[in-house]
Amino acid sequence: MTALDIFVLISGTFSVLSVLPLMYLAVRSVRDAKDLRRIQYEITGLVTEAKEISEEVHALQREIQSDQRDAKTDGEHTRRTVERVSETVDQVSSAVENVNEVVTAEATAPHRGGSR
Repeated sequence: MTALDIFVLISGTFSVLSVLPLMYLAVRSVRDAKDLRRIQYEITGLVTEAKEISEEVHALQREIQSDQRDAKTDGEHTRRTVERVSETVDQVSSAVENVNEVVTAEATAPHRGGSR
């Protein structure tokens, strides 16, 4: 065996041994790429779901705002109705007081016609 043969044998062995870690890294990279792709699909699904939820929340907010406007309008209508009822009650109360005063005055006043 010559020195050249020994050199070729050692360098070939070294080359084969140095390829093993590179093969391990290549296989590991393929696995990582598959995992990354799966994670990307999951993230895409989550983003889509978040967008749908956001749209639902937006629709609910619009509905709540509409309900609030309706409630405010109904509240104002109720307030006006209560004010009208209150004014009517005050007028009726005043009228009843006037009638009571008239009845009391007539009851305490002497009869003018005399008895027959």
